[in-house]
Amino acid sequence: MSTSPIQLTNLQLASPRLDGDLGVSGSRPKRRTSVVAKPNPGLSSLMKDSSLGDPESLYELNDLGLSTIPVIPEYPTPLASAAASVESLHDPNDTSAPFIAALPPVDTGRDAWLFLIGATTCEMLIYGVPFSIGVLHLYWTEMYGAGSESTVTLASTLQTGLLYFSSAVFGPLLTSYPFYTKQIQYAGAVIAATSFIGAGFASKPWHLVLTMGCLYPFAGATYMPCAALVFEWFFQKRGLATGILFSGTGVGGATIPFLISFLLARFGYRATMVSIGIGYGLILSAALVFVKRRVPLGRVVRPEERRSTTMDWRCLKTRTMLFSLVVILLTSLANFVPSLWIPTFAEELQVRRPTGTGLIAIMNAASVPGAMLTGLVSDHIPVRYTVLLCCGLASLSCAFLWGFAKSGGPLVAFALLWGLSGLSFVGSWSKIVSLVSGENQGSAVLVFSIFTVLKGIGNFSSGPLSAALLKVDAFRGTPYGFKNYGVLLVYTGGVMMCGAIVGVGLRAPSTSR
Repeated sequence: MSTSPIQLTNLQLASPRLDGDLGVSGSRPKRRTSVVAKPNPGLSSLMKDSSLGDPESLYELNDLGLSTIPVIPEYPTPLASAAASVESLHDPNDTSAPFIAALPPVDTGRDAWLFLIGATTCEMLIYGVPFSIGVLHLYWTEMYGAGSESTVTLASTLQTGLLYFSSAVFGPLLTSYPFYTKQIQYAGAVIAATSFIGAGFASKPWHLVLTMGCLYPFAGATYMPCAALVFEWFFQKRGLATGILFSGTGVGGATIPFLISFLLARFGYRATMVSIGIGYGLILSAALVFVKRRVPLGRVVRPEERRSTTMDWRCLKTRTMLFSLVVILLTSLANFVPSLWIPTFAEELQVRRPTGTGLIAIMNAASVPGAMLTGLVSDHIPVRYTVLLCCGLASLSCAFLWGFAKSGGPLVAFALLWGLSGLSFVGSWSKIVSLVSGENQGSAVLVFSIFTVLKGIGNFSSGPLSAALLKVDAFRGTPYGFKNYGVLLVYTGGVMMCGAIVGVGLRAPSTSR
């Protein structure tokens, strides 16, 4: 064994009086330094046997943080040996045992579940509002009178569509500037909250386009890290965690409309919008306290290192990525159709219990346990079977329950099944992203951003495409589809079934890529 010293760089440790940001208390080292440690017998073999990976990666201790564990020099563990033999950077007379930072556990523990609670709260607010926009859309149309429908509809459409498309900007931005994640998140929350207050003082319909249509989508900057950091905090329970996260949309979509209706009836429009804006900003800011990284970024780095995250671009060129894009696009093209047309269908069928709004609430409520269940199932079986189950069930429920509905009972059954399957399909997204990107954090954010953009395409195109299909009278006069809805139902069920078939081809990329 060589007796020459090992040069360790980027090493930050010493006495128990280390920086709180690095996981311990006291004052932080004020300078970057290189130190020399004596080699430890058996160090290389122990490193190879450990779960910490390559020996050189153990020297990047400034990337570790949160809690602390004492280093016991008597035990020849790799980190203990390296740490114990390093000269103190602070107080040379301090003889107390050195400390190193330890990461919180994956899949369990207080920090992981607090993160999930905070992220789910953000999901509930950020995506729950667009799913509740119908209440405000109706109020705006009545408030501004005839001739305002097209402008009000544009504001509502832009709010949801641009929120999805914002991931194309904020995903790469947050990946390129990871050290400014919190600042970007809070900026997005403030702008989104301001959009409510601005809409409260809107005197013309086009003011809504500027406020709710263009300013609110900045909430995407707040949301993106919530979805991306699931990949750090959860591994074996990643599907379940993602399902819980996405169930926040269902919770928001099922509760926020009633809250808005109550406030409008009790306090009036302006007071409602201002109070919602203030409450939205405060709750979102409180939730962001718990949305943090499991692996803190290093504090002492070169300026050029503050901008980039390692990314494996090869994952975008795989067969798995191609199949994933097709599945996400197909399901997105169909997913918004029931939410758009079930209320009109129920009204034309003269269904009064439940009303069209009640059916939407049933869909959103069913998606809460549905997303959790989908995520849980994806943790235990290959994701291709989860996709087949969700998309196949959604397709059949649309084709038969909605297709042959002549009363409220089949429509309620359809709303339940669609919420449990079609709307809950997003619960499997994390497993699809992991299948494409492996465990590369930068690649996972990029892939998730692409999926979200595809969902935005589905959102934007569903309205014009479905309106065009309703003009086709191929099934008029038949028992199927009631009036001219037959072609629309065949399209929706068929597209979902195509997604199920393509999803069977989702398999892990070749390791040689």
